[in-house]
Amino acid sequence: MTFAPKKYSHTQLADTKTALVTAGSNNTIHIRSIQLHNTNTSNEDAIIYLNDGTSDLIIHKITIKPNETVLIEYSRGSMILAPTDIISGLTDTASKVTCTVTGEEAIGV
Repeated sequence: MTFAPKKYSHTQLADTKTALVTAGSNNTIHIRSIQLHNTNTSNEDAIIYLNDGTSDLIIHKITIKPNETVLIEYSRGSMILAPTDIISGLTDTASKVTCTVTGEEAIGV
């Protein structure tokens, strides 16, 4: 099986939980990194969730200082999303935290 690099999401987080990455019904996705950047002049609390089809689990909760970038990197592997898994996120103030999610998807399967 071959994996191809992919940018899954590059968006400003909302102040309500919003889907960032949804694995298709026949896809397995490997998430390599999540990057968060606070463009606000005050601290922002960002929460990243993983929904496994049953419940939303908090996988990262972080306070980001003004103009700070946080990189969550899975350097010893990846976070594997099974078919229909969803990564979502939110922050205190809409459109103040940029979120980029990168990884790999299977090709030629």
